[in-house]
Amino acid sequence: MAQGSSCMSFVGGGVGHSDKRALNVASSKQTSSAFARCRSKFRTLVCSAKDGQSTDSRNGDEGGKSGFGAASGGGGLAGLRQAVSGIGQLFGLTGPRNRYASLLEFDPSSSRSDFDDEDEPPVVLVVGATGATGRVVVRKLLLRGFQVRVMVRNLYSSTLDLLPTAVSFVKADVTDSVYSLQDALSGVDKIVCLLGARDDEDRYAVEAQGVSNLIQGFHNVRVQEFGPSESTKVSLFKFSKPGAIERWKTASDEVGARLASAGLVARPPRTSFFLNANQNAVFVGKVFDKYSGVAEAFVRPDRCNLRGYSGIILRVLGDGKSYRFAISTLESEPVDVVFTATFETVKNKWSTVRIPFSKFVPSTRRQIAARTRGAPELRRSNISQLGIMYSKPVDRPEADDGDYYLAIDYIKAYRTQEEPDFVFLSSAELSRSKLGRELQQSGAVTGSAKLALDSIAAETTEQLSGASTATLNLNAVDARVLAKWRAEQSLRLSGLTYCIIRAGELTDEEGGKRPLVLGQDDNTGLSESPNQSIGRISRADIAEICVRSLLDPRACNLTFDACEGNFAPTSMVPTRDLSLLFERLKPNT
Repeated sequence: MAQGSSCMSFVGGGVGHSDKRALNVASSKQTSSAFARCRSKFRTLVCSAKDGQSTDSRNGDEGGKSGFGAASGGGGLAGLRQAVSGIGQLFGLTGPRNRYASLLEFDPSSSRSDFDDEDEPPVVLVVGATGATGRVVVRKLLLRGFQVRVMVRNLYSSTLDLLPTAVSFVKADVTDSVYSLQDALSGVDKIVCLLGARDDEDRYAVEAQGVSNLIQGFHNVRVQEFGPSESTKVSLFKFSKPGAIERWKTASDEVGARLASAGLVARPPRTSFFLNANQNAVFVGKVFDKYSGVAEAFVRPDRCNLRGYSGIILRVLGDGKSYRFAISTLESEPVDVVFTATFETVKNKWSTVRIPFSKFVPSTRRQIAARTRGAPELRRSNISQLGIMYSKPVDRPEADDGDYYLAIDYIKAYRTQEEPDFVFLSSAELSRSKLGRELQQSGAVTGSAKLALDSIAAETTEQLSGASTATLNLNAVDARVLAKWRAEQSLRLSGLTYCIIRAGELTDEEGGKRPLVLGQDDNTGLSESPNQSIGRISRADIAEICVRSLLDPRACNLTFDACEGNFAPTSMVPTRDLSLLFERLKPNT
């Protein structure tokens, strides 16, 4: 395992040996400068080609025998092809990275760069780039105009020779500490993760904990480089921090208590909010009124501006009942309006809950389940109060005993980007195997699989390494499914904008020959029986999906299976328009 990371940039076959940070910066500047010179030369050649072509059209055969056309031996455009081909080969590319690239038709699936000359292409870190699928992804990214950085575990020539010289190489290992990965992640805009363990003994450390390390390191680097305002998550309350719990209050109704003692109204809720021995906040008590009783704990933050954020994240342990997260604003308080969103809990089990702001609806505290019409909108920049609420369910409230218990670890706000930050290549086995279905439905697995699942829930590498022993009694498919499921869960709960692609069986066939089928919840057309075929898809096609999803807003927060259709494209079967296929899928909330 590599301790720490070092960054080297190899352009045109040159290898630097100076300090890793200085070399990374210098090589990036040299690469940008070299590409700028190439673009300048290319524009000159294009102008010359255009002048030559217009001369040819005016002077007929005579014009074609002179100037640029004569030098190229076949007209201005042929000379342009030769000149640009030489420039492209210098950087390990098969074609240029600008709007004139369509003249060369270097790749039918990617005839031009996705960026204008004025745009700064995003830096994409590819993890797992030396694998069979990773090499295809890297080349497609280069052809699309991205700046590509690849993470490798060593800088041996046998490793570097697998990839074009136009990429930057960074030496790091995902199983190292989060801190050691931060140099590799510095300056990265997006990540494409194609991790695959070489053997079952390392599967959880690489595929499960490795993805978690990447996510945490990516968060840390973003905060360091851009500050909290550009980070993907912001912590609102971590209750283990000193002084956090004291700021919270519980709603009291002294008048209601007096009336209840006289038998005129139902008893008001009994509510407590305190810090337990595990440094978690506990919201506990009992609601007596069947219809209008609402228990609430709330806090009035000094300043809470969540403009630009997309929702709330809570880590909670509950009793299996439904709760509400409540938000008040400076505009809603004078008219007695509170915005609430319902979230579910799993009995006696920690879970992380994401609540988009789009799920919050206006209501009053006395009629918390009824939507209030004509209420002001939820202005995230003017939040004045946050709270947790519990009331008896609307359906059959008499069947509920009114008792409630909710432990809270933290409350955070998350930000959603306009395009995916993190593309993760998973496996369709998660959708097709019996264990995969159980994990997605409730996590209710038994036997040796339950033992393995409990083991990989550990947060430390030392505990995680023990999970390999626990899974020796599992078959190979279930071992892969457990690791991929843990990695997917880490990404879904991270606050990053992501795209999870569950690929079918990967083949080395030529891409673009069959229609692509992207589906969720068994709508890929495959068998619904457990442990059945997961379909097939070429590495070229899955690489195209990975690359295209990076810049497509419709791919945000999607999890889907990807395979090839069995028939030629018609009006009745899916097409190869990936943006249209993304639009048909349902994002995770």
